[in-house]
Amino acid sequence: MPVLHAFGHAHIDVAWLWPWQETERKMARTVANQLALFDEYPEYKFLQSQPHLYVMLHKRYPELYERVKTAIQSADLFRMAPCGWRPIQTCQEAKP
Repeated sequence: MPVLHAFGHAHIDVAWLWPWQETERKMARTVANQLALFDEYPEYKFLQSQPHLYVMLHKRYPELYERVKTAIQSADLFRMAPCGWRPIQTCQEAKP
């Protein structure tokens, strides 16, 4: 029988029809929501394939960035597949 694997994903358009500050707020809200979902659903997995948004998060929302960093290091909480800066690079799951 086939098995289906599903995970949350966020693609945030950084140069859409809103100011850059809105992109920063959208990233912060997205990450905060994902952390809440991990608390509610321990088996939840999430993919954010835009590493430049984590750089922005680090600069604009350092406390939230630290929560993400801590969650990734906990091995079980922030199950995200980090991707490279170029779309051609392969995404690999951070924690087995």
